[in-house]
Amino acid sequence: MHPKPTFKTTFADPKVTAQAVLTALTTEQGYAAADLPCRQTMGTMLLKPCPD
Repeated sequence: MHPKPTFKTTFADPKVTAQAVLTALTTEQGYAAADLPCRQTMGTMLLKPCPD
């Protein structure tokens, strides 16, 4: 079982798409798509400023 995702990304490009993040999480990190938010929710999360 995987730990709960924190949705912090190592992507350097701020223009990365939500779909690219979801694809990377499933293919590179091994998360199940069912354990991740939908594309629209991920897009909203990516647009939020990071807390300091």
